[in-house]
Formats: sequence, C-alpha cells, structure tokens
Amino acid sequence: MGCVTSSEKKQKRMPSSLSIKQPLSIKQKGKTIASIKDDVEIVLYKKDFRLLYVASDARTMTIIQPINSSDHRARIKRQGYYALSHLWGNVKEFPTWDVGSFITENGYPVDPIPMRPEKRHTLLALLKAYPDTYWWIDVLCVRDDTPLVIMGDIYKHCKKCYAMLDCAPDLIPKLWEKRKDLKMLQRRYHELIAANLFQVDDDDPALIIHERQEYVKTLIAEEHDSIFEIVQSLFSCRWFDRVWTLQEIVFPKVVMLISETCNYDCDKHQISFGFIAQQVLGPIVNGDIGCDILQTAVGEQMAFAIDALGKKLQMVIRCTPLQVDRHNDPVGNAAIFVNMLASIGRCRRTCTDPRDYVYGVLGLLGMDIPRVDDNPQTVWITFLSVLDTMLQEHTTIARTGERLLTISSHAWNFRLALAKDSDHVYGMLLDLHFDKEIYNNALSE
Repeated sequence: MGCVTSSEKKQKRMPSSLSIKQPLSIKQKGKTIASIKDDVEIVLYKKDFRLLYVASDARTMTIIQPINSSDHRARIKRQGYYALSHLWGNVKEFPTWDVGSFITENGYPVDPIPMRPEKRHTLLALLKAYPDTYWWIDVLCVRDDTPLVIMGDIYKHCKKCYAMLDCAPDLIPKLWEKRKDLKMLQRRYHELIAANLFQVDDDDPALIIHERQEYVKTLIAEEHDSIFEIVQSLFSCRWFDRVWTLQEIVFPKVVMLISETCNYDCDKHQISFGFIAQQVLGPIVNGDIGCDILQTAVGEQMAFAIDALGKKLQMVIRCTPLQVDRHNDPVGNAAIFVNMLASIGRCRRTCTDPRDYVYGVLGLLGMDIPRVDDNPQTVWITFLSVLDTMLQEHTTIARTGERLLTISSHAWNFRLALAKDSDHVYGMLLDLHFDKEIYNNALSE
C-alpha cells in the first residue's frame, strides 16, 4: 500500500467500521496522589490481584495480596503500583528461572518462573532500582485460575507500565540522548505546516514562502534523519506486533520503554512511549503532514516507513477499551462494538498460540471468559457465544426486538487455529442489520 497524500486523507473513510468522531491523542498525562488512590481502589479488593513488594533494602521481595493486608492497601493507595509488559517467547526453549532465594510468598520460596535468560538481569536491576515499591508481573502474580479479564483493570490502574522491548540495548539510550532534537523536530513540523498553509497572490512573497518551505525541509533532512531511522528500528520490535501487548499499551497512563537486555543502570535506558510518539509521529497521526509533504524532506523510502508507523500508531490510539451500557441507545452501542472490533483487527497483531487472539483482548472487551481447554476452536466458539449474548443485550431495539448486530456465519465457521493475524480473526466478525448512512447520520446529530 502506498502513501496517502494530504488531499486523499481528507476523503478517505475508516474501512469496515462506522465512524465515531473523536480526537486522536497520544499524550500520556500523569496523575495526582488523590486520583491514584481512586484508581487503585478498583483492584485492591479483588481476590485474584497479587503484587510483588520490593523491600526497602531491595534485597528481598514478597508476593502479597492487598485484599488480605490493610497495611499494604494503605501504602498502595498512597504510592500506586507499577506493571511490567514483556514478551515471553517459547518457554519450552529455555530453563525456568529459580527466584526462590529472594522472592517468597506466605513465607515460602516461590516456584521457578518462565523468563528468557537474556531478560533476567535487566528485570532484577529494574526492580532493585525502585526499592519499597509494588509491581504487577504476570509470571509472578498470575495463577491458573486468574480471570483474564482482570488484565484490563491491572494495566489501567497502574501508575506506570514498564515495557521490556526486544530491541538492541543501545537503541533507547540513543533516543534518550536526542531528547532535545526530538522537541526540535516537533518545532520543524509546525514550521513546515505553517509554510504549506500560508499562501499569497503576490509573486515575491510566494517565492519567499517557497524558499522557507525548502529551507525547513532541508533542516528536517539534515538534523533529524537519524531520529527517523532509530524510531523505525524501535517500532519494528516484535513487542509492538503481539496481541497481548495491545492492551498493555492502550490501558496504562504512562508507558516507559526499556530494552530487555539493557541491564538498566541509569535513566537513559528508559524513555516514554508517549513522548516519542508525540514528537515524531504526532503530526503524521493527526493528518497535519501528509506523506507527499514528508517525502520531499526525508526521501520517499523513509517517508513511506514513517507514514506506515503513523498509521500503525493511529490504529492503536483508536483501540479504546469497550464501554457499553444496556441502558444506552442500542444504535450508539452498536457503533462502539463495530469500531472496537474493527480497531483490534486493523492493528494486525499476531501471536504464537492462536488461543491468544481471544485471551489477549478480553481485558479490552471486558469479557470474563475462563480458560477452557487446549483446543483453539473451543476457545473461539466460547468467545463467540459470550459475545453474541453481549450483542443481544446491548444492541437490540427493545420496541421491536430487532437486533442491529449479530455474529456472522463466516465467524461461526472460522478456524482459529488457522488465523494469520488479528484482522483475519476480527475483520469479518459481525453482520450489520441497518442502513449505514442513516446510522452515521444519527451518530453525528
């Protein structure tokens, strides 16, 4: 697929979904102590919610259940907790990690955990860098009977999520050292946008404006070409393409990126996802700069790559958690379902276990589906049955009993084990039983 020009972007509509007008925002804002307290209350009394407490000397760590300890609950309300996001890999290819010498639960050493050897030192260094803190780490805090829907609340209410990426250990420090350049790039973007918008009839001023455009493009090419290359390498990580990590980037207020092999010994090994996305891709995501303009500054190949990253990020931003209410207008609920499922599909995430196409998005969909068995098709049919019940409850017109959305026959016959990516799974999931134009007009009123 080629670049979309600025003029084409204005005419292009969201494919396979019905549009809800909403601003795209990739800024991640911090929270006050009061709001942290309000947030964490939601998870503190869940019996399946566990956290790893790192002692003040950072030498010992304990798995605790906040529901059983008023002291821990009070501390977590004050300071919040961190969450970890990482790629497991194939756990059968490496030995488990024996952490029982420094991590305990109920006074006993915990069992060995699956963790790729190259990640272990970095994780341990990260935990020791934050003594007297609480962490949610799946390999330590999840049990076989932990409901997967809880993942949404866990990542939503953490104070910060640390994402361990499968990138070179020096990649993020390179970006960290270019923080000022990143901010300058944002300024250059605005200068380029202003130069392209400003038009006059007089030949001489027009010539001056054209020269200004060319000058700004030259500055972008000379000053920031290396930034584009680094960002392209960063977003090429498998972490940005996995099903499970979608909710781990959508829910948290702040996501800090670190390399899983950086050994984490100073601040330059971490950088905010929101900061990078806003400075480098913000104007592309928001449509302020088209690929046609960008390629005159950085060349066609790099412009295509950055434009593709912008589209990739846009799909993530549109993938907001499902929020429907049976007391709401069923037409509005139908719009939310359609756009949510279409967004998951268009992110084109992949996984090694086909069951994770379902399990990995339950937090986003707010669906409580237990782990059923090892058969992907059983998981898929269970998911469709629960989703069908939700659609019937939330998108049926009470007066007539007419259902606006149903599961498609394609979906009922789909073989989850053969799924190629999330779009293959969710792209043709629903049948829509209404006129789209009338539907969109109703939404805009």
